[in-house]
Amino acid sequence: MGRHGNEFFLAWFVRQFRGLLGADFTVLRARFAHPSPGETGPLAAALGTGALEMGCEHNALVFARSFLERSLASADPVLLSILEREADRALGDRPSDNRFLGEVRRRMRDRLADGPPSMEAIAADLRMSPRTLQRRLGDAGTSVSGVLDDLRSELATSLAREGRTVAEMTYLLGYAETRAFVRAFRRWTGTTPRGLRESAGAA
Repeated sequence: MGRHGNEFFLAWFVRQFRGLLGADFTVLRARFAHPSPGETGPLAAALGTGALEMGCEHNALVFARSFLERSLASADPVLLSILEREADRALGDRPSDNRFLGEVRRRMRDRLADGPPSMEAIAADLRMSPRTLQRRLGDAGTSVSGVLDDLRSELATSLAREGRTVAEMTYLLGYAETRAFVRAFRRWTGTTPRGLRESAGAA
């Protein structure tokens, strides 16, 4: 950001931290990604430390770990308990997570032709951790494998009625071989793709 941007940025953070954690918040050391300007007295006064390192790879503030464990100066335990109670009530009244499941299905469908998408890949697409994805699917009464199986079942039925070949469906649904796909199709529908097409045509 250049000298002035770097110095303003870190000085602003120090001011914010002091407002959040208390006036005794102290900086042990400050690093700047620009050469020394020569006179650093005003900067040292603003940061509360003369331990300034210039020409570093990045800007940084170094402070005692104990500040990470400190409550915010504006913390209000009574208000927190009220807000937590209201949040729990709102979550309890929340409707089924159909929108979330729909997004998981969409992400899976986008990746399906490349093979069964992993939990890690879907979680990354949704910008959450695999553990969070697993928990949210569990809350909805399903899992990654369960959503994948349901998605494949619906798509397979639709593709078969469109007249797609077994080879096409095998590829589009992310199966490595046709035998595995045909076995799964029979489990879903009780028949083969040809049998489903014939029964649909007869109807």
